[in-house]
Amino acid sequence: MITPATYIERRGASLRALDVEIGRLTDYADRATGDVALDYYEAIQGLETTRDNAAKTLRKLSEVSGEEVTCANALRDMENSWRELRSALVVAISATCSERVES
Repeated sequence: MITPATYIERRGASLRALDVEIGRLTDYADRATGDVALDYYEAIQGLETTRDNAAKTLRKLSEVSGEEVTCANALRDMENSWRELRSALVVAISATCSERVES
């Protein structure tokens, strides 16, 4: 079984890796034009908002990791945030991939 500290560390590393991916998506959006660029930036903004919410939830989890009941609730919130984050990432990547296919 994974320890709370390890879980928090892994999720933090994943969020840092996501920042790199957001940078790549932003670079791609910067090269796009017109409505396509606007669609990319909208998807990226949604991803960034969801990432920020996940980071807040992770901070909350790290603050309560010693309190069993509160930690369980925070862990559930973190998993919900993570699902939302994965969905937002799929939307952002799909926006850029669909343009590549159409071109």
